[in-house]
Amino acid sequence: MTDYYIEDGVSEELKQLAWKTFFVSKERGVSFERHFPWIKTEQNIWSVEARVFDKVVAGLIIRECKIARNSSEHIVGCVGLVCVDPDYRGNGIAGKMFETLIESAFSRNYDALTLWTSQHHIYQSHGFVVHDKTQYGTVIFPEDEVVPPLEYETEELSKNVGLPAFSHNGNLYKRGGTEVSVVWDDNGGVVVDWTGDDASVISLFKSIFPKSFRINTRVGNSIINALHQQKTHTNVSNANLQMWLPLNNFISISELESLYEFNVLNRI
Repeated sequence: MTDYYIEDGVSEELKQLAWKTFFVSKERGVSFERHFPWIKTEQNIWSVEARVFDKVVAGLIIRECKIARNSSEHIVGCVGLVCVDPDYRGNGIAGKMFETLIESAFSRNYDALTLWTSQHHIYQSHGFVVHDKTQYGTVIFPEDEVVPPLEYETEELSKNVGLPAFSHNGNLYKRGGTEVSVVWDDNGGVVVDWTGDDASVISLFKSIFPKSFRINTRVGNSIINALHQQKTHTNVSNANLQMWLPLNNFISISELESLYEFNVLNRI
């Protein structure tokens, strides 16, 4: 018999199952704490567990996000690390977990749930719809362009900032008031965040990556147009990874999404 539980925080058993599912089986990962440091440092982290004879055989994690809008506050539950032990798959456990999740989210007065996946069909049966305003792709600088390198400071991304599952480390590059956050995988660097005016940011891009790099950005971000104006080849397309489940009729998914930037470093 499978029992389902709502837990504050994340148990060690669920951490181990998630680590095996998303990291060990894919031969990647630094440590659970490095990829998800906020699980211990933040409040409003909870989970759904499925247990058989007190053994955790499946689970998922929710990170609560509060979004201010005028004088009101809205709550979105970011769902991630949905996993089922291979020996227990095919028994409807994941579906029951999502029923438990949605019931609890309603009781907590959440406005919506959101998650990131390429397996849309799995979650569409639970009412989730694709709504993603991010783009991903490659930026290639002109081969004949000669760019004098700029001096900049670099440091490891803060230990309080998680690393995406696909990456093995991250760096913050700084020059004056301009900053660029980059995570690294086996294929090179991915720009995931930046601050500063477009011209200064692009100059720092060129110093960090003399030839090319990959980028995650919001649809319509001015940096893409600025790169085009410098005759830089950009090949970006909609990511189509973020899915949403609305839980009330008082605010739309488009409004919620526009109020908070769910960039790569904010996801589960």
